[in-house]
Amino acid sequence: MQAKDLFFVIPTYRLRDVGETVQLYDEHFWRNGHAVRMIVFDDSSPSAQEKYYPLLEQTQTHNELYYVGPREKEQFLGYLTGRLRDRKLTSLVKNLFRPSYGGNRNCTLMYTLGGLMVSSDED
Repeated sequence: MQAKDLFFVIPTYRLRDVGETVQLYDEHFWRNGHAVRMIVFDDSSPSAQEKYYPLLEQTQTHNELYYVGPREKEQFLGYLTGRLRDRKLTSLVKNLFRPSYGGNRNCTLMYTLGGLMVSSDED
């Protein structure tokens, strides 16, 4: 049996609080001998992203840390809609991944497809 990729995801719209959360989880994983790919899925407003992303970017971790924000989601959505055989489905696909609680969760599921995922809030 092959081990599946393990992902620890943090879907958020409050990027301000994420850096500390990432550090605490990362320290816990490292102390207990776990190697986990951590991914932050951000639906913050553009002003909040501009203000708090640099703080997250400076966060030092033992585990790999990735960020999926509006730009990355737009690229992903472009890829998905480009692969649609029926253009009438474009609005449905865009709606599935729109900035919202459910849309952000849908992104976490697509990005970790085929792996094992653990999800936690930023607080």
